[in-house]
Amino acid sequence: MSADTTLPLDVSAPSSTLADVKVADFVGVFLLGAVMALNEANFRPPDIESAALDWQVALKLVVCLGCGFYGLWFLPRTLPLLLNSAGLWAVAFSAWALMTSLAAVNFGYSFVSAAALWGVLLFAPPVLLQLGIRRVVMTMIVALLLFLVASWATWFVAPELNGFDPDVALAADAARFGGLLHPNGTGRLAATLIALLLVAGRMDFLRWRTIVPLTGFAALTLLLTGSRTYILATVAVGALAWWSARSSEWRLIGTSALFVLLGTALLLLVVSPLVSEPDSLLSPFSRSGRATEIYSMTGRTYLWEFALEKIGQSPLAGYGYSCERFVIAREHFWPTRHAHNVLLSAMLATGVPGGLLLLGAMLWQGSQAIFRPRLFPDLVLLLVLIGGLADCPLLPAIPGATTLLWLMALQWRALEGRPEVRAEQSGSRAENAAEPVRAGNRPA
Repeated sequence: MSADTTLPLDVSAPSSTLADVKVADFVGVFLLGAVMALNEANFRPPDIESAALDWQVALKLVVCLGCGFYGLWFLPRTLPLLLNSAGLWAVAFSAWALMTSLAAVNFGYSFVSAAALWGVLLFAPPVLLQLGIRRVVMTMIVALLLFLVASWATWFVAPELNGFDPDVALAADAARFGGLLHPNGTGRLAATLIALLLVAGRMDFLRWRTIVPLTGFAALTLLLTGSRTYILATVAVGALAWWSARSSEWRLIGTSALFVLLGTALLLLVVSPLVSEPDSLLSPFSRSGRATEIYSMTGRTYLWEFALEKIGQSPLAGYGYSCERFVIAREHFWPTRHAHNVLLSAMLATGVPGGLLLLGAMLWQGSQAIFRPRLFPDLVLLLVLIGGLADCPLLPAIPGATTLLWLMALQWRALEGRPEVRAEQSGSRAENAAEPVRAGNRPA
């Protein structure tokens, strides 16, 4: 992909006096931080089969309700964004998710989850327009930093919240760092923080002498989670950020190195079954020391077979939005909240139509990444695609950081055409982004 030539939205700093800052800005910052951090945190020992309404679930639903009211307040301003070619994908999926709740195995759980999704869907466009990209990115960075710091504190103070049910966790898994979330979830947020720090560096929101230690802290946290999926995603995100800023010669070198790494990994997977002791080749990459862990992706392939079977039994409406957890936890040997694949989870919950709508949205984003590359939405898409291969970073029962980022990424390019936002011109830095986007200078 070509260099990130245009960075949308108003990147200018807000008014310098508190008296000039609107109440809507304060509310937007608070809700944005809450969705990024509070909605991701878990304040009780994990219990896969429990879907009870307690104080932490109620608090997160209040955040989603606040997001919904915030979005409705600005709806006259943002309705065209929800009905454009980008927004319609998310609107169609959310509408179908709400419909599937009528036939869900747990109507109340599914309906409330779909309503929470609608709240965050309505919130994404106005918070971008109201705050501008600088405050949005900085708020998300601060929120994720606070989450990771709190997770470290929790790791020592309340290790029972680490994200693993002690009755089902393996010894190797129980040693992984999680904090306020399952280690895979904490790894996902650490990877997301690294991506946002790269965006902040490219847009000169932070100095690199600040970004480097923060990135080191996030990278250390990511490594300790042991989440191989998000370690790989972070490498890809870093490569894309590097790629977008390099000359064609450096891109050729980077592409060659990437193909060497991928070829080596593929060679290991192909050759190891042919040798007498494949565990000796792949044990460094597995937690159990067995090659079968790599081939089955830590048992995920067995879960995928089960998910496909259940999808075949209810292909139209699935089992209700966010209700895949009930089907898996009650009928599969591996109790988990989702199918560990974003498309399979979507189809299990909302049927084949829901999966196709989600796939269509990602294909649309992929086509835009090729023809209209932008660093922020492209990094988010890459994170979702790689994470979605073996995890489900999107569309949990209560929307969190990744779902909100993905909804923002969908609208990112459409916001370039808004008269009230500004775009960075070709080859310029964020502090020079003062020229409004009009018909004569809109980026290609």
